Amino acid sequence: MKRALLAALGLTLSGLMLTACNKENPTDSDVNLDDQKTVSLEKDFGGYTTSDEAPMFNDEEVISESVEDVNANDSMSADDLRLLNAGSVKAYALRVTWGLLEGDSTATEVVDWSGNVAVNKGVLAVLRTINFEPNKGDRLTFPRASRQELSFTSHTKPYLDGLLLMIINKDTSNIEGEFTLNLGSYSRTFRFGELDSANIVESVGANGHAVSIVSRSKEAREIEGGFLAGRWVRKNEQGGEFFGRWINNEGTNAGSVRGIWGARRNGEHVFFGKYINSNGQFGGLLRGTWAFNGGRNGGWFEGKWFNRQQQEEGVLEGHFLLGERRGFFQGRWEKLN
Repeated sequence: MKRALLAALGLTLSGLMLTACNKENPTDSDVNLDDQKTVSLEKDFGGYTTSDEAPMFNDEEVISESVEDVNANDSMSADDLRLLNAGSVKAYALRVTWGLLEGDSTATEVVDWSGNVAVNKGVLAVLRTINFEPNKGDRLTFPRASRQELSFTSHTKPYLDGLLLMIINKDTSNIEGEFTLNLGSYSRTFRFGELDSANIVESVGANGHAVSIVSRSKEAREIEGGFLAGRWVRKNEQGGEFFGRWINNEGTNAGSVRGIWGARRNGEHVFFGKYINSNGQFGGLLRGTWAFNGGRNGGWFEGKWFNRQQQEEGVLEGHFLLGERRGFFQGRWEKLN
């Protein structure tokens, strides 16, 4: 976690409301969400409470982002995943997405991302496909050539595709582990050590396409965490809101998340939010900090989440994109031991 997180988590939180006006009036500071509750960057935890909610907050935008990733149904992976319960073995979970991450309904260019993913040691399990459209030719190549490689066909136009992968490193040799990602014209190789906490988004070409990579690692039998993904939306010059899914390590939707982000009156860049499980029961309060990467079209966020007693339960971090489309974020969460 970056040092900026410590300052954000130490803020005294009280006072005025988050701006929800247009760019010409950035000092009006109320944001009314669909439940009509006024939330504020100046309040403790943004004004969010520990109460239960309707599933997916009964929010049309949250519901629209709640389509679950599809089980890859790979028998080879099923065999490998049994290793997770066979003692202490290092594992890396990766969520990789590519395309127009923010979405663009006006896009006319079809991009071919077909390629493969591979490791040079251990085994590579594929758990989920993300937004693949079989009726348009998107598919995994079965049978696989080996437990260390997976090929696929993927084309995107207005949105994104992706994969949820698990590297299970049962190989105890001294060979340095490597993971290679080939996506159309994009190619990159990572050392296993880089996958402990990868948090990467890279532009591909000149038309707004990008690749997003989030990964996490731990001793496989002790992994308790997952991912979060959805929309990071600018409402005005001061900030906006985010909403989406809370995803477990196996790629199944575990709940929903919603919150606000922006600059407080003292200039601090903070975010607050709340996550609930699939039944609407309270899961945690979110609090942290964010920053732009250079310009104002994307950046990173990191923070912690808290239980009903406002005690720390875990950590989360990731990246976001802003632009002329709908916004995008992807990150990971992990429960503290």
